[in-house]
Amino acid sequence: MQTLLCKRGDTCTGGDLKALLEEGKTTLLSRLIPALERDAAAIEASLVTPWTTSPVEGQISRLKMIK
Repeated sequence: MQTLLCKRGDTCTGGDLKALLEEGKTTLLSRLIPALERDAAAIEASLVTPWTTSPVEGQISRLKMIK
């Protein structure tokens, strides 16, 4: 997703996402756009926040198995 929004390695912004969603309304993915708009804040945060759960994925999976 970040590759789609960031052009030439620039910093991604919420405006980039909004522009992409507007363009998507006229494509075959138009039915997906409302869901993406509802989750826009989370998508924007994932683009600008370097935080990841990768280091703890094993522990998360282990806890799910215990449940």
